Amino acid sequence: MDKKHILINRKNVFLLIIIILIVMLLWLPGTLAAFLAETKAENYIDFGGVGLKIIQTSLNEQGQEETFDSKEAANIATQSVQSRIIRVKNTGSHSLYVRVQPQFKGTDCQGKQIDIASFTDYEINTSDWIYKDGWCYYLHILEPDEVSELLLDELVFDANQITTRYPGSTFDINFYAQGVQSEHQDTTNVLDVAGWPE
Repeated sequence: MDKKHILINRKNVFLLIIIILIVMLLWLPGTLAAFLAETKAENYIDFGGVGLKIIQTSLNEQGQEETFDSKEAANIATQSVQSRIIRVKNTGSHSLYVRVQPQFKGTDCQGKQIDIASFTDYEINTSDWIYKDGWCYYLHILEPDEVSELLLDELVFDANQITTRYPGSTFDINFYAQGVQSEHQDTTNVLDVAGWPE
């Protein structure tokens, strides 16, 4: 093999190495970015060990508290005041500030969504909770494995308005809870706590 062919082969090998290096450099930042994003996501998911559980109970005919059966429909027309006792349990490993949002959904007999919040009333336990902007805030720090004082104990429905305006309608009432770690907060006022989920 003459020198000319050897030089051409070396140039080809050199060009091939440069191309491989360029491709690797272009590929490497994308790999690092994806890895760091995944690591952050894992840290965010695992961070703090925050866990909450809504506990719903009601009083039976004997006045005894029992687990509320959300699958059992109640007739609002014949029973406008319904027992519903709401508490929150801290199932995580950190002390928490807690807030709860009642969520009211209604569907008329034609399947259309209706606003049922205006036909539903409840009184919160103002010794332990405070209401602001659609949320009920627990006034105390909730320790791990601790259950809050009750938020409310009954729901009152405007049966006349409901049956007149929306005969055959169904209502669905849920309670949604959020918690924020109490550690490293600059305040002891639950309304000024930072870090509530959006």
